Amino acid sequence: SIRTLSGKACGGGISLTDEQKFDSSPSERRREVSIDKVRISTGEISRITSASSRHWSITAKVFTIDVENACVVSSVLPRGCRKTELVHMKRRLSTFAPFFLMALFIAHAVAVAGTTNTPNVVLIFMDDMGYADIGPFGGDATLTPNLNQLAKDGRKFTNFYVSQAVCSASRTSLLTGCYNVRVGIQGALGPKSPIGINSDELTLGEMCQQRGYATACFGKWHLGSHEQFLPLQNGFDEYYGLPYSNDMWPFHPEVMHLPMEQRLRAWPHLPLIEGNKVINPEVTADDQKLLTRQYTDHAVSFIRRNQKKPFFLYVPHSMVHVPLFVSPEFEGKSGKGLFGDVLMEVDWSVGQIVNTLKETGVEDNTLVIFTSDNGPWLSYGQHAGSAKPLREGKGTMFDGGCRVPCIMKWPG
Repeated sequence: SIRTLSGKACGGGISLTDEQKFDSSPSERRREVSIDKVRISTGEISRITSASSRHWSITAKVFTIDVENACVVSSVLPRGCRKTELVHMKRRLSTFAPFFLMALFIAHAVAVAGTTNTPNVVLIFMDDMGYADIGPFGGDATLTPNLNQLAKDGRKFTNFYVSQAVCSASRTSLLTGCYNVRVGIQGALGPKSPIGINSDELTLGEMCQQRGYATACFGKWHLGSHEQFLPLQNGFDEYYGLPYSNDMWPFHPEVMHLPMEQRLRAWPHLPLIEGNKVINPEVTADDQKLLTRQYTDHAVSFIRRNQKKPFFLYVPHSMVHVPLFVSPEFEGKSGKGLFGDVLMEVDWSVGQIVNTLKETGVEDNTLVIFTSDNGPWLSYGQHAGSAKPLREGKGTMFDGGCRVPCIMKWPG
């Protein structure tokens, strides 16, 4: 049997008494896992053993014990002292641990709020970017100089997995740290979907707000398009962007052969939203060309306005999801087709954000994360990226679909 194990968090640590332990039955398969200064022996069922001391001290604010048939996970500890339970999970944390651990990593950074150097967090989330689309992961390095530098200054995560290789599901896990199936969102929510992120779920944005952070989302949301599901109701002070994918409009290739009246029955006009207000009810192709630049301008403005306080900036780009659009400044600039042009503009956007962090003097105290929601949509040929050397792409749970590029940088 596995009983609940309680630990008291105080002063950045967790103290576990040797009387509060897991019962265990003999198991032939046992292994040891080191977590900071604590060595925990785990088998079919976990057991925390004591040596000469009555207490074990775990110094990490976030930690996980992974066992053969169960997973015991603590929640993130806020400032001060509180009781934290290690809960027996029915499913083993395995393949998608990197994606969830990133959510925990951000939560850990936020958990130190109130200290002298409360960290900022910038999360740049691409749409349908393949494993090998950018220079640090084997793509054309001439197209992504800013991402090359970000990887050089930070660290590449080459085995970074998402929970599901589709838009809404992946974003649900990103912002809640939960399996999307548990939250109840799968696939990609369409404009007529009646569901969205449940108000009972704690998002990264809400966690940051609780710690006194300014929060903003500029880009594709895709966790429900009704007002109750939009960012301002789910942890973000500011929002500007599309409520779902940029191909969910009357010019979707599946309906292009139909008269406009019939198209609109399947795919209504694409809205652009600021806050909770639709500021453009019929986004056009020309409007889409400016989205990357507009998201970037909003992100830069947000950093400048909040440089004196901690902030969480979430930039979920609409690109490189089809249909591809690029601003006039980058059109034809790459010499590698439209996809290359789009990559160059996305890389420019990363450079603008990083340079603004430097100019405002907050770079050393800012965690920057760049990753993607899933792999490339290969059926679109030259308008899709590459997952090489991985198999398949978006919509499949082969590595090409759920293993994505990831770069993190935190100088301080």
